[in-house]
Amino acid sequence: MWKDLIYQKKIAGILQKAVAGGRISHSYLFMGSKGSGKGELALQLAKSLLCLQGGNGDSCDTCRSCKRIESGNHSDVYQVLPDGGSIKLEQIRLLQEEFSRKTVESPRKIYIIHQAESMTKEAQNRLLKFLEEPTGSIVAILLTERPQQLLPTIHSRCQTFHLLDKPWKEIAMQVEKEGVGVGEARVAALIAGNQEEALNLCHKESFAELRQRVIKFYQRNWEDRGKVLTSFHEEFLLSELLKDEIPIFFDLTLIWHRDALQLALGRTDEVANLDCLTQLNDWVKSFSLMDLERRIMNILNGRWAYESSHSLFALEQMILQM
Repeated sequence: MWKDLIYQKKIAGILQKAVAGGRISHSYLFMGSKGSGKGELALQLAKSLLCLQGGNGDSCDTCRSCKRIESGNHSDVYQVLPDGGSIKLEQIRLLQEEFSRKTVESPRKIYIIHQAESMTKEAQNRLLKFLEEPTGSIVAILLTERPQQLLPTIHSRCQTFHLLDKPWKEIAMQVEKEGVGVGEARVAALIAGNQEEALNLCHKESFAELRQRVIKFYQRNWEDRGKVLTSFHEEFLLSELLKDEIPIFFDLTLIWHRDALQLALGRTDEVANLDCLTQLNDWVKSFSLMDLERRIMNILNGRWAYESSHSLFALEQMILQM
Protein backbone atom coordinates (compact mmCIF):
# COMPACT_ATOMS: atom_id res chain seq x y z
CA MET A 1 0.00 0.00 0.00
CA TRP A 2 1.12 3.59 -0.55
CA LYS A 3 1.47 4.23 3.19
CA ASP A 4 4.24 1.62 3.33
CA LEU A 5 6.54 3.82 1.24
CA ILE A 6 7.52 5.90 4.26
CA TYR A 7 10.63 7.48 2.67
CA GLN A 8 8.78 8.59 -0.47
CA LYS A 9 5.60 9.99 1.07
CA LYS A 10 5.35 13.01 -1.23
CA ILE A 11 5.73 10.99 -4.44
CA ALA A 12 3.41 8.29 -3.10
CA GLY A 13 0.74 10.91 -2.40
CA ILE A 14 1.01 12.40 -5.90
CA LEU A 15 0.75 8.99 -7.59
CA GLN A 16 -2.13 7.82 -5.40
CA LYS A 17 -4.15 10.95 -6.27
CA ALA A 18 -3.35 10.43 -9.96
CA VAL A 19 -4.59 6.83 -9.87
CA ALA A 20 -7.70 7.79 -7.90
CA GLY A 21 -8.52 10.57 -10.36
CA GLY A 22 -7.74 8.51 -13.46
CA ARG A 23 -4.95 10.91 -14.47
CA ILE A 24 -2.41 8.27 -15.42
CA SER A 25 0.62 9.13 -17.53
CA HIS A 26 1.57 6.68 -20.25
CA SER A 27 5.20 6.67 -19.00
CA TYR A 28 7.07 7.38 -15.76
CA LEU A 29 10.77 7.82 -14.97
CA PHE A 30 11.81 7.11 -11.36
CA MET A 31 15.30 8.45 -10.63
CA GLY A 32 17.21 7.69 -7.44
CA SER A 33 20.25 6.00 -5.94
CA LYS A 34 20.40 2.30 -5.23
CA GLY A 35 18.29 1.50 -2.18
CA SER A 36 16.02 4.53 -2.58
CA GLY A 37 13.02 2.30 -3.31
CA LYS A 38 12.52 2.70 -7.07
CA GLY A 39 11.48 -0.92 -7.52
CA GLU A 40 9.04 -0.84 -4.60
CA LEU A 41 7.49 2.36 -5.95
CA ALA A 42 7.08 0.83 -9.42
CA LEU A 43 5.43 -2.31 -8.05
CA GLN A 44 3.11 -0.25 -5.85
CA LEU A 45 2.02 1.81 -8.85
CA ALA A 46 1.39 -1.41 -10.80
CA LYS A 47 -0.60 -2.90 -7.90
CA SER A 48 -2.71 0.24 -7.45
CA LEU A 49 -3.53 0.28 -11.19
CA LEU A 50 -4.45 -3.41 -11.42
CA CYS A 51 -5.86 -4.09 -7.93
CA LEU A 52 -9.17 -5.96 -7.94
CA GLN A 53 -10.45 -4.65 -4.61
CA GLY A 54 -8.57 -1.47 -3.64
CA GLY A 55 -10.12 1.97 -3.61
CA ASN A 56 -9.06 5.61 -3.49
CA GLY A 57 -6.14 4.92 -5.81
CA ASP A 58 -4.56 2.38 -3.46
CA SER A 59 -3.93 -1.38 -3.56
CA CYS A 60 -5.38 -3.90 -1.15
CA ASP A 61 -2.25 -6.11 -1.17
CA THR A 62 -4.45 -9.18 -0.60
CA CYS A 63 -6.25 -9.82 -3.90
CA ARG A 64 -4.99 -12.24 -6.55
CA SER A 65 -3.69 -9.42 -8.73
CA CYS A 66 -1.70 -7.69 -5.96
CA LYS A 67 -0.14 -10.95 -4.80
CA ARG A 68 0.85 -11.97 -8.32
CA ILE A 69 2.48 -8.59 -8.99
CA GLU A 70 4.37 -8.80 -5.70
CA SER A 71 5.64 -12.28 -6.56
CA GLY A 72 6.60 -11.23 -10.10
CA ASN A 73 4.29 -13.51 -12.08
CA HIS A 74 1.42 -11.30 -13.23
CA SER A 75 0.79 -11.83 -16.95
CA ASP A 76 0.15 -8.12 -17.61
CA VAL A 77 3.19 -6.78 -15.75
CA TYR A 78 6.39 -7.24 -17.76
CA GLN A 79 9.79 -6.53 -16.21
CA VAL A 80 12.98 -5.93 -18.22
CA LEU A 81 16.40 -6.47 -16.60
CA PRO A 82 19.93 -6.06 -18.02
CA ASP A 83 21.23 -9.08 -19.87
CA GLY A 84 24.99 -9.39 -19.37
CA GLY A 85 25.39 -5.82 -18.16
CA SER A 86 23.12 -4.03 -20.63
CA ILE A 87 19.58 -3.98 -21.98
CA LYS A 88 19.83 -4.82 -25.64
CA LEU A 89 17.85 -3.93 -28.75
CA GLU A 90 16.43 -7.46 -28.95
CA GLN A 91 14.96 -7.16 -25.43
CA ILE A 92 13.08 -3.98 -26.38
CA ARG A 93 11.91 -5.60 -29.61
CA LEU A 94 10.52 -8.56 -27.64
CA LEU A 95 8.88 -6.12 -25.22
CA GLN A 96 7.08 -4.43 -28.12
CA GLU A 97 5.92 -7.78 -29.46
CA GLU A 98 4.60 -8.75 -26.05
CA PHE A 99 2.67 -5.49 -25.71
CA SER A 100 1.18 -5.72 -29.19
CA ARG A 101 -0.99 -8.53 -27.84
CA LYS A 102 -4.21 -7.93 -25.89
CA THR A 103 -4.15 -7.88 -22.12
CA VAL A 104 -4.78 -11.26 -20.55
CA GLU A 105 -6.57 -10.47 -17.31
CA SER A 106 -6.47 -6.70 -16.73
CA PRO A 107 -7.57 -3.47 -18.43
CA ARG A 108 -3.93 -2.35 -18.62
CA LYS A 109 -0.50 -3.71 -19.44
CA ILE A 110 2.50 -2.37 -17.52
CA TYR A 111 6.19 -2.73 -18.23
CA ILE A 112 8.98 -1.89 -15.80
CA ILE A 113 12.52 -1.34 -17.10
CA HIS A 114 15.12 -1.75 -14.35
CA GLN A 115 18.49 0.03 -14.68
CA ALA A 116 17.18 1.86 -17.71
CA GLU A 117 20.52 3.65 -18.09
CA SER A 118 22.04 0.31 -19.14
CA MET A 119 20.06 0.31 -22.41
CA THR A 120 22.25 0.47 -25.48
CA LYS A 121 21.73 3.49 -27.76
CA GLU A 122 19.93 1.24 -30.24
CA ALA A 123 17.64 -0.04 -27.49
CA GLN A 124 16.92 3.51 -26.29
CA ASN A 125 16.01 4.65 -29.78
CA ARG A 126 13.69 1.68 -30.26
CA LEU A 127 12.05 2.34 -26.87
CA LEU A 128 11.65 6.01 -27.82
CA LYS A 129 9.53 5.07 -30.82
CA PHE A 130 7.40 2.93 -28.49
CA LEU A 131 6.98 5.85 -26.07
CA GLU A 132 6.07 8.22 -28.91
CA GLU A 133 3.07 6.07 -29.85
CA PRO A 134 1.32 5.60 -26.47
CA THR A 135 -1.96 3.77 -26.07
CA GLY A 136 -4.33 4.22 -23.16
CA SER A 137 -3.89 0.66 -21.96
CA ILE A 138 -0.07 0.64 -21.67
CA VAL A 139 1.96 2.20 -18.83
CA ALA A 140 5.77 2.33 -18.96
CA ILE A 141 7.86 2.69 -15.79
CA LEU A 142 11.61 3.32 -16.18
CA LEU A 143 13.95 3.06 -13.19
CA THR A 144 17.43 4.59 -13.20
CA GLU A 145 20.34 5.56 -10.97
CA ARG A 146 22.02 7.60 -13.73
CA PRO A 147 19.38 9.56 -15.65
CA GLN A 148 22.07 11.53 -17.52
CA GLN A 149 22.80 8.37 -19.53
CA LEU A 150 19.28 8.33 -20.99
CA LEU A 151 18.41 10.23 -24.17
CA PRO A 152 16.90 13.68 -23.47
CA THR A 153 13.98 12.71 -25.68
CA ILE A 154 13.18 9.79 -23.35
CA HIS A 155 13.12 12.22 -20.42
CA SER A 156 10.74 14.48 -22.31
CA ARG A 157 8.30 11.60 -22.95
CA CYS A 158 8.07 10.62 -19.27
CA GLN A 159 6.66 12.08 -16.08
CA THR A 160 9.77 12.18 -13.90
CA PHE A 161 10.22 11.77 -10.15
CA HIS A 162 13.41 12.22 -8.11
CA LEU A 163 13.39 9.80 -5.17
CA LEU A 164 14.88 10.78 -1.83
CA ASP A 165 17.70 8.68 -0.41
CA LYS A 166 16.91 6.63 2.67
CA PRO A 167 18.48 8.35 5.74
CA TRP A 168 21.86 6.79 6.48
CA LYS A 169 21.09 6.42 10.18
CA GLU A 170 17.98 4.38 9.35
CA ILE A 171 20.11 2.11 7.15
CA ALA A 172 22.64 1.77 9.98
CA MET A 173 19.93 0.71 12.44
CA GLN A 174 18.81 -2.05 10.07
CA VAL A 175 22.41 -3.22 9.64
CA GLU A 176 22.89 -3.26 13.43
CA LYS A 177 19.89 -5.59 13.71
CA GLU A 178 21.93 -8.11 11.71
CA GLY A 179 24.50 -8.24 14.53
CA VAL A 180 26.94 -5.61 13.27
CA GLY A 181 28.59 -3.25 15.77
CA VAL A 182 27.26 0.30 15.96
CA GLY A 183 30.38 2.06 14.61
CA GLU A 184 30.95 -0.36 11.77
CA ALA A 185 27.25 -0.29 10.81
CA ARG A 186 27.08 3.51 10.74
CA VAL A 187 30.28 3.89 8.73
CA ALA A 188 29.18 1.21 6.24
CA ALA A 189 25.76 2.87 5.88
CA LEU A 190 27.39 6.20 5.05
CA ILE A 191 29.66 4.60 2.45
CA ALA A 192 27.12 2.27 0.82
CA GLY A 193 23.93 4.31 0.94
CA ASN A 194 21.70 1.24 1.12
CA GLN A 195 21.19 -1.70 3.45
CA GLU A 196 22.22 -4.51 1.11
CA GLU A 197 25.58 -3.03 0.15
CA ALA A 198 26.26 -1.88 3.72
CA LEU A 199 25.77 -5.45 4.95
CA ASN A 200 27.99 -6.82 2.19
CA LEU A 201 30.68 -4.36 3.24
CA CYS A 202 30.43 -5.39 6.90
CA HIS A 203 30.67 -9.08 5.97
CA LYS A 204 34.11 -8.48 4.44
CA GLU A 205 36.83 -9.14 7.01
CA SER A 206 39.08 -6.63 5.28
CA PHE A 207 36.60 -3.80 5.95
CA ALA A 208 36.76 -4.05 9.75
CA GLU A 209 40.55 -4.38 9.73
CA LEU A 210 41.05 -1.49 7.31
CA ARG A 211 38.74 0.71 9.36
CA GLN A 212 40.74 0.04 12.55
CA ARG A 213 44.03 0.71 10.78
CA VAL A 214 42.78 4.03 9.41
CA ILE A 215 41.56 5.11 12.85
CA LYS A 216 44.89 4.24 14.50
CA PHE A 217 46.88 5.90 11.73
CA TYR A 218 45.09 9.25 12.07
CA GLN A 219 45.12 9.14 15.86
CA ARG A 220 48.91 9.47 15.92
CA ASN A 221 50.44 12.93 16.25
CA TRP A 222 52.84 13.20 13.32
CA GLU A 223 55.76 15.60 13.62
CA ASP A 224 58.13 14.15 11.02
CA ARG A 225 56.92 14.10 7.37
CA GLY A 226 59.38 11.33 6.57
CA LYS A 227 58.03 9.11 9.31
CA VAL A 228 54.41 9.61 8.33
CA LEU A 229 55.12 8.56 4.74
CA THR A 230 57.17 5.54 5.85
CA SER A 231 54.40 4.48 8.21
CA PHE A 232 51.79 4.98 5.50
CA HIS A 233 53.74 2.71 3.14
CA GLU A 234 54.16 0.04 5.80
CA GLU A 235 50.58 0.16 7.05
CA PHE A 236 48.79 0.45 3.73
CA LEU A 237 50.71 0.53 0.45
CA LEU A 238 52.81 -2.57 1.21
CA SER A 239 49.76 -4.38 2.57
CA GLU A 240 47.58 -6.68 0.48
CA LEU A 241 44.72 -5.24 2.54
CA LEU A 242 44.69 -1.98 0.59
CA LYS A 243 45.44 -3.45 -2.84
CA ASP A 244 41.81 -3.48 -4.03
CA GLU A 245 40.35 -1.19 -1.38
CA ILE A 246 41.77 2.26 -2.11
CA PRO A 247 38.29 3.81 -2.68
CA ILE A 248 37.24 2.45 0.75
CA PHE A 249 40.44 3.92 2.26
CA PHE A 250 39.37 7.35 0.96
CA ASP A 251 35.85 6.81 2.35
CA LEU A 252 37.14 5.83 5.79
CA THR A 253 39.59 8.73 5.85
CA LEU A 254 36.89 11.21 4.87
CA ILE A 255 34.39 9.85 7.42
CA TRP A 256 36.95 10.04 10.26
CA HIS A 257 37.55 13.72 9.50
CA ARG A 258 33.84 14.37 8.95
CA ASP A 259 33.16 12.86 12.38
CA ALA A 260 35.79 15.10 13.96
CA LEU A 261 34.14 18.14 12.39
CA GLN A 262 30.68 17.07 13.57
CA LEU A 263 32.04 16.53 17.08
CA ALA A 264 33.73 19.94 17.08
CA LEU A 265 30.36 21.47 16.16
CA GLY A 266 28.61 19.59 18.98
CA ARG A 267 26.69 17.22 16.71
CA THR A 268 27.51 13.95 18.43
CA ASP A 269 24.47 12.18 16.97
CA GLU A 270 25.86 12.73 13.46
CA VAL A 271 29.11 10.89 14.26
CA ALA A 272 29.47 7.62 12.33
CA ASN A 273 32.41 6.16 14.31
CA LEU A 274 30.26 6.21 17.42
CA ASP A 275 32.32 3.48 19.09
CA CYS A 276 35.39 5.77 18.91
CA LEU A 277 34.03 8.85 20.65
CA THR A 278 36.80 8.91 23.26
CA GLN A 279 39.53 8.73 20.62
CA LEU A 280 37.78 11.34 18.47
CA ASN A 281 37.35 13.71 21.41
CA ASP A 282 41.05 13.49 22.21
CA TRP A 283 42.12 13.82 18.58
CA VAL A 284 39.91 16.77 17.66
CA LYS A 285 41.50 18.93 20.39
CA SER A 286 44.59 19.27 18.18
CA PHE A 287 42.69 21.02 15.38
CA SER A 288 40.69 24.14 14.76
CA LEU A 289 37.56 24.07 12.59
CA MET A 290 39.60 25.64 9.80
CA ASP A 291 42.22 22.88 10.13
CA LEU A 292 39.56 20.18 9.82
CA GLU A 293 37.91 21.87 6.84
CA ARG A 294 41.30 22.20 5.13
CA ARG A 295 42.08 18.52 5.73
CA ILE A 296 38.70 17.49 4.32
CA MET A 297 39.41 19.52 1.18
CA ASN A 298 42.80 17.79 0.90
CA ILE A 299 41.05 14.42 1.07
CA LEU A 300 38.51 15.38 -1.60
CA ASN A 301 41.24 16.74 -3.86
CA GLY A 302 43.37 13.64 -3.27
CA ARG A 303 40.47 11.39 -4.18
CA TRP A 304 39.80 13.33 -7.36
CA ALA A 305 43.51 13.15 -8.29
CA TYR A 306 43.62 9.39 -7.66
CA GLU A 307 40.42 8.71 -9.64
CA SER A 308 41.84 10.74 -12.52
CA SER A 309 45.24 9.04 -12.60
CA HIS A 310 45.01 5.85 -10.48
CA SER A 311 48.48 6.81 -9.28
CA LEU A 312 49.57 6.06 -5.72
CA PHE A 313 51.45 9.36 -5.87
CA ALA A 314 48.07 11.08 -5.36
CA LEU A 315 47.64 9.15 -2.10
CA GLU A 316 51.12 10.07 -0.89
CA GLN A 317 50.58 13.75 -1.69
CA MET A 318 47.29 13.76 0.22
CA ILE A 319 48.92 12.24 3.31
CA LEU A 320 51.83 14.72 3.23
CA GLN A 321 49.53 17.71 2.77
CA MET A 322 47.54 16.73 5.83
